[in-house]
Amino acid sequence: MAFSNTSILSPRSVFRFHPLIFSRPLRPIQTPRWNPIRSSRRFFAVMAMEKSEVFTSPETAKSFDFTSEERIYNWWESQGYFKPNFDRGGDPFVIPMPPPNVTGSLHMGHAMFVTLEDIMARYFRMKGRPTLWIPGTDHAGIATQLVVERMLASEGIKRTDLTREEFTSRVWQWKEKYGGTITNQIKRLGASCDWMRERFTLDEQLSRAVVEAFLRLCDKGLIYRGSYIVNWSPNLQTAVSDLEVEYSEEPGFLYHIKYRVAGGSRTDYLTIATTRPETLFGDTAIAVNPEYVDKDFGTGVLKISPGHDRNDYLLARKLGLPILNVMNKDGTLNEVAGLYSGLDRFKAREKLWSDLEEANLAVKKEPYTLRVPRSQRGGEIIEPLVSKQWFVTMEPLAKKGLDAVDSGQLTIIPERFEKGRKMSKSLGNVVDPIDTIKDYGTDALRFTLALGTPGQDLNLSVERLTSNKAFTNKLWNAGKFVLQNLPNASDQSAWESLLSYKFDTEESLRELPLPECWVVSELHELIDTVTSSYEKFFFGDVGREIYDFFWADFADWYIEASKTRVYHSEDYSICSLSRAVLLYVFGTILKLIHPFMPFVTEELWQALPHRNEALIVSPWPKTSLPRDLKSTKNFENLQAVTRAIRNARAEYSVEPSKRISASVVANADVLQYMSIMQANQCILWLEKL
Repeated sequence: MAFSNTSILSPRSVFRFHPLIFSRPLRPIQTPRWNPIRSSRRFFAVMAMEKSEVFTSPETAKSFDFTSEERIYNWWESQGYFKPNFDRGGDPFVIPMPPPNVTGSLHMGHAMFVTLEDIMARYFRMKGRPTLWIPGTDHAGIATQLVVERMLASEGIKRTDLTREEFTSRVWQWKEKYGGTITNQIKRLGASCDWMRERFTLDEQLSRAVVEAFLRLCDKGLIYRGSYIVNWSPNLQTAVSDLEVEYSEEPGFLYHIKYRVAGGSRTDYLTIATTRPETLFGDTAIAVNPEYVDKDFGTGVLKISPGHDRNDYLLARKLGLPILNVMNKDGTLNEVAGLYSGLDRFKAREKLWSDLEEANLAVKKEPYTLRVPRSQRGGEIIEPLVSKQWFVTMEPLAKKGLDAVDSGQLTIIPERFEKGRKMSKSLGNVVDPIDTIKDYGTDALRFTLALGTPGQDLNLSVERLTSNKAFTNKLWNAGKFVLQNLPNASDQSAWESLLSYKFDTEESLRELPLPECWVVSELHELIDTVTSSYEKFFFGDVGREIYDFFWADFADWYIEASKTRVYHSEDYSICSLSRAVLLYVFGTILKLIHPFMPFVTEELWQALPHRNEALIVSPWPKTSLPRDLKSTKNFENLQAVTRAIRNARAEYSVEPSKRISASVVANADVLQYMSIMQANQCILWLEKL
């Protein structure tokens, strides 16, 4: 047997195979390189799209239109933004998508992982790293087989009527016709994958790689074939994994049967209780050991059927008991069952009980709630059965994995899963994400999913979705306010003045009036905090930090304070400065939240003036920018005074629009602070005094 000396993951690996596996010569297959063709983005365009055909300005639209998401996504793809740009240099960020089943449709589990992985991809892309997210789908053997078998049945054809090659051909026909449904649904979620690299697990190259890996593992003794008890599906004629078995409580019976004692009289017997009397032909022992038998179940005496119960199998292996299999793979009893051979397992159960009653060996049959294992795919009752299967020796592989973690070669994030905290599957498919997108928009759904705490259940409620839809609209309205208060595009002088402001030095920050200095300082703090959380993959923390800053600081306080400048200031320089700060802070917020909410942020970004790049590829904000802690403290004092006035107005039922006189009783520090002219102006405007 000949093998390529190169690794199976090598970009230029040539796979050679045992001549018995393939009946015809195979040309060498070269796997795709990681590096794409180094071309300009325009050569990857699917179809050129003008920005005017894609984007809507908040100045003309009342709210963000969810139907524009598809146009925006197609524009990104047409511009080649999802492809890695290796010309930039730097350490690549590469993730393969856990391939969803090609037969499936999107559920919230998919929506969760797509959202989290897309957040990673978009963040590192903006950080300047060549970013590649490889999409694909899984052929999902059992699920696909079921779907194709149903299709064949509608044509009056059974799977057994076809050869393996003919059936495989029908599978491929089905995949080409219907297999793209889940891919299109993943695109609806905004997944910024390089779709030119999409893979299917039955692709020729991947299939050869699997065979190659299998043969190598066999040669190393890491894969072996042996008999073991498995979850057997009689209808599908295959073993299914524990993850594909679902247990349900169903009404059934508990059968009490006399087991005569060897060497005793006809009245010497033990009574055992079982829910599956048809397996008694495979019994090789009776157990009364209190360490193994639950004395409160049945009679406290348990029959041991090693060929048809996992616990009995393990006990038999431990004690050296014989293991008998009484069942064929189609669910009928075999020759071990004697006269019952050939009967279906459930019909055999009925006939056996009837015969036991005639032989005076049946004690009673009582109603009992059964925990029935059913196939997740076909729904039939699973049969524990000893079968020859392929297994992998995990000890040496597990040691390599543990060593990689100990040495730091592999990092598990977050570490707290190590402490045994639950990784929840509670979302399941209770809510259809496509329906959710239609009602709330993709951005609101993504933001809701990303705000969960790793390792804990996420309550995906209508209230959360509604709240985050409101957050999307709040972003839109803030963008509308910023745009409506910018100079006319033709006012070159005003734009030169506005764009001349810089906020990246301590000197420039100290020269700002109090509200501007405060909001810029808080923004710079936010950039550092959020960037650190992104790097640690604490996406829930990222979302909450941005949400709080945008809503509580920018929208509720600074936008309101800025109205004293843009609406009422007689000093043009103050008006221009406030516009510049609005533009700077809002544009930075869009960058920070873009990985979470890509559609509304790109729409708003394109409406902002002097934006040459798309937001998806714009550079990430710089960190470690200056902050003025004194101004921050002073503005917090202003907020405290303002809240006190608001509380007093509410207590005395003063209309919000009514102007009133107010007397402030406070300590000397606060009074001295309030004497500052700009603080006075802010309070007077905010509280209509």
